[in-house]
Amino acid sequence: MYHLYSGPTFPLPSPSYPPTISEDVAQITPLSWKVDVDVGKIDGVISYNAFSPASVKEVTPEMLAPAPQEPEKETPKAIYTLPSLFNHSCHPNALWCCFGDVMVIRAREKIPQGIEITLPYVFGSTYAKRKQNLAAFLQGACDCPLCVSERADGDEACRRQDQLIEERVAVKRDNIRRRGTSLNDPKAAEAHAQILASTYRANHNLPRQPLFMAYFDAMQSLEREANRREHLDLMKRSVQYGFKALEAAGFSGIDTTLAGGKPSHRALPLSKERLATCSVQIDTCALLMAHLSASFICLSQIPRAERWLRAAWWGEQITCMLLKQNTTYPYYFFCSS
Repeated sequence: MYHLYSGPTFPLPSPSYPPTISEDVAQITPLSWKVDVDVGKIDGVISYNAFSPASVKEVTPEMLAPAPQEPEKETPKAIYTLPSLFNHSCHPNALWCCFGDVMVIRAREKIPQGIEITLPYVFGSTYAKRKQNLAAFLQGACDCPLCVSERADGDEACRRQDQLIEERVAVKRDNIRRRGTSLNDPKAAEAHAQILASTYRANHNLPRQPLFMAYFDAMQSLEREANRREHLDLMKRSVQYGFKALEAAGFSGIDTTLAGGKPSHRALPLSKERLATCSVQIDTCALLMAHLSASFICLSQIPRAERWLRAAWWGEQITCMLLKQNTTYPYYFFCSS
């Protein structure tokens, strides 16, 4: 723990592992102090390495029922010494969650031997928000592929993204208050998604949380309108926005066909080699897949409907982190100090 990163005012820790521990530091034990300990350094280690282990809980009907507003409680903190050695990336190849005081780290894609494993230190839907949240952790700019790509879009594009997202949040809030606004209008939802997509000019293969939400909104708006009008062409367009949303979430190998062929009803319609990014809730993706299944039923494409229902169930299993599931993803357990 004494050799973890402790902030810009202290020397950087050794890049090798395990660290070379001096004889003095090796003598430090909790109940027998033989050397002076720099309390400021320990405070820095805790400040820069503490995780907030929001424990995974089983969803019950009581949890879903409306509850009275309670004052915010202090977020719990814990030090996990080995996971603290992972570097940050806004586009990580691994995810983490906690069961009580036990941390589980799981790859979100196939990681070749020799490739560094990265975790997200903070979350943020846009580059500006992530930069602000990372200021307390990184001494310079983040150089992960996602940040490099969004910086290449330019300052004006980044500002426009934040503006569009704020407008979307305001409209959704107004929608809840007045029960119906332009967000439910398919044309408005499609226009919002298309304008937002136009602000991302560099490397469209990277996942984008704002685009995921915009495409999902367009999908649901078109789906409601298609059901109201019994219009199959609108339903097909809704399904296509669902495919775009999953791509924006980070999934790959998506079967985007609407008809034809004889797809196996047991084969998933997307690749299991990559999960959605941590910034996009996988349970939301599972809900989207269930919408796709219902839409394919309306289109009389029953095998495809069954495939997407299986995909939704798989996504829900990932959400619950059912580690007994037969999968190629490795997982590791750590207990807090």
